[in-house]
Amino acid sequence: EKFITKLSLLGALNEDAAFGAALQEAVVLFPEHTDFADDLVAWYIERDATDQAEAFLRDQVTNGPGAADRHRMRLVGFLREMKGDAAAQTELQGYVDQGVNPDLFGSVSAHLRFEAGEVDASDRRGCPARASDARYQGGTGPHACHAGSADRCAPAHQ
Repeated sequence: EKFITKLSLLGALNEDAAFGAALQEAVVLFPEHTDFADDLVAWYIERDATDQAEAFLRDQVTNGPGAADRHRMRLVGFLREMKGDAAAQTELQGYVDQGVNPDLFGSVSAHLRFEAGEVDASDRRGCPARASDARYQGGTGPHACHAGSADRCAPAHQ
C-alpha cells in the first residue's frame, strides 16, 4: 500500500522518470501483482517507447514469475496491437517451431488466420485436430484444441 502511495505522489508531482523507475521497482518487488507490469507497459507505450515495452515483455517470458505461457500470450497480444497480425503470427510460429505448447500457440495462430479470412475448411495448421487424424476426417468430432468443445472451435476446424 505504501508503494501505491509513492506511485500516486510521483504521478501527482509529474516526476515522470522517478515514476517509471518506481514502476520498474514495483514489478521486481511485487511480482505477484501483475497490475504493476501492465502499468509499466502502458507507461512505456504512452512515451512512445514501444521497443522498451517489448523488451520488458520478452524479459517477462524468460524471467517473469508464474506461468511463462501467460507472459507469452501478453507478448503476442502486445505485438498484435503495436505491430500487427504478422508480428504476432511470427512470434506464435516461433513458439510452435520450438515445441513450446504447440497446441495452445498453434490454435491461437489458427484463430488469427481465421479472423483475417486466411483459413478455409481444410486448413488445420496449429489445431491438434489435423486432417491426418482419422477421427477428424470430414471435419467431425471433438477438437482437442478446444477441450472437446466443438461449439467453441472456429468453423475452419469443423
